[in-house]
Amino acid sequence: LGAGVKRIALLGSACDATHDIEGMLRDWARGDYYAVGGSGRVIGASPVSVLAGLRAQCMRRGCEVIFDGSDNVEAAAEVAADADVAFVCAGVTSHEQEDRKDLSVDQEDFVVGVTS
Repeated sequence: LGAGVKRIALLGSACDATHDIEGMLRDWARGDYYAVGGSGRVIGASPVSVLAGLRAQCMRRGCEVIFDGSDNVEAAAEVAADADVAFVCAGVTSHEQEDRKDLSVDQEDFVVGVTS
């Protein structure tokens, strides 16, 4: 990002998703936004969320992160209007026991609403 970018909006709950290691260890098929479920998965001990990673970089670079994790289109639009640039986060969980019904992300309606 350019030097003129001082306020960065992060929009969507997937920007700060939780990582339930204990739950994944109890259920081999369970996945989250950081690791897929199934026999080939690798569970990271401490993955960094988009929010945490960007906040750490902004501390070094002198920018500010404004975050709305509500998945509410109107609230996200208000936050984005007050930023120099905005990023929308979305994700999907999957595992090898069950086919996904489609290729949409979990927050599809939110992403489409915010970017329209």
